[in-house]
Amino acid sequence: MNPRAFGARIIRGYVRTLVVLALALGSFISGPGPVFGANSGGQPGQFLASGGGARAQAMGGAFFAVSDDASATFWNPAGLPRVEHKELMAQQSTLFADTTLSQLSYVHPTATRGAWGINFTQLASGNFERVNATFAAGCNDTVNCVTSLSSNGTFSDVQRAVGLSWGKQIGESVSLGFQFKHIDRKLDTSADRFDSVDIGLMKSFGPYRTGIGLQNAFSVKG
Repeated sequence: MNPRAFGARIIRGYVRTLVVLALALGSFISGPGPVFGANSGGQPGQFLASGGGARAQAMGGAFFAVSDDASATFWNPAGLPRVEHKELMAQQSTLFADTTLSQLSYVHPTATRGAWGINFTQLASGNFERVNATFAAGCNDTVNCVTSLSSNGTFSDVQRAVGLSWGKQIGESVSLGFQFKHIDRKLDTSADRFDSVDIGLMKSFGPYRTGIGLQNAFSVKG
């Protein structure tokens, strides 16, 4: 048997196995949203849950298996090969209480090495009043033992994420993608950060497509 044909057969078999496992795992972990997300508002990186792109958000987030524009970096890196031209996306939303959500994404397709993408997300809330409080000596009641209060300027809460993603078509109907993310948070003088990896898979069935992914599949606190 031709070694090249034999190698191609092994790769196709591996891809089929990967698709089946991903579909099974995706069916297992994609339970009802409230079960997994009802109490997740304070988790690191939760500000990324809304994804990015006006088109995707107008579709209610049902974009994981579409992911065919610059916003694919926010949803499914396996969709990057579907972007045929260089694309740049920028979006800023004004939310509540001096809070803004800013997003930027760029996708750069290549002829033979897949497509690369980079994105930036920032959720910033500002103008929180900082207060100095003086308590009476020996008093344990933090409410009734305050002897004086004085304003000490303002502080802000800023969460940022930068992602570098890559996706490539690995068969006639299958594409695979990965994304490395660096996330940091700063609340006044307190700060933390962590890195994580997302994995995405997209499979076409004629005119239909399905997308499977694992977000924060691996994470390391900085």
